[in-house]
Amino acid sequence: MKRLLSYLWVPVCIALVTLIVISYFDDSSTTNNAQTPEEALEKFKVTIQENDWVKIHPLLTNRSFANVVVSRIQVALHSPDFMLMMAQAKGSEKLEKKKEMVADFSKYEQELEALLKKHKVVIGKLKDRKYFPSKEQKLEIFNTIESPAILMNSFDSLNKHLMLAGKSPNVFLPLYKKALLKEVEIQVDSAKGKIEVNGVKRTIQFKKVDGSWRLDV
Repeated sequence: MKRLLSYLWVPVCIALVTLIVISYFDDSSTTNNAQTPEEALEKFKVTIQENDWVKIHPLLTNRSFANVVVSRIQVALHSPDFMLMMAQAKGSEKLEKKKEMVADFSKYEQELEALLKKHKVVIGKLKDRKYFPSKEQKLEIFNTIESPAILMNSFDSLNKHLMLAGKSPNVFLPLYKKALLKEVEIQVDSAKGKIEVNGVKRTIQFKKVDGSWRLDV
């Protein structure tokens, strides 16, 4: 019996370590068990205030999250150009200050390139400011990215080089933080309803994925 237990101990330990490692590095390990569209929205409202994309990811359909992730990558790639344009437009910046900004952007771009490479992001056309990929194209790009939610969280550390304080822009927070869901209509695995924010109504879509409701925005 002791010999049997000694044989079993090693594989059990390996299995436990594997589970711990997977749960740490896999940004889809956070589960979503929302049983109704209303519950999905309430969970979403709480989670977006934490601004942790690992927790936000399971509450969105892949198409919705792909739209956010790819758009955020494009913002990160274009930020230095926009910031320099703003500085030049002001006309009051001293030459030395502009030199500091250029050096700062150079460091930012190096860190951004390393971050995107780590997550297997193929930049390609994304650096072109005139390129506006469709949602289908964004989903294709998204499907090649490794750990996209962790990538989203990592953008925060880059903000200091662009003089942007705080967290990465959270496009959902202003719209959904105080949203009230009404007039919900469910049709099998899809649903729609109206959210009211400051007296203004908008239509919101939901999809049922693997038994749980997600926002499809």
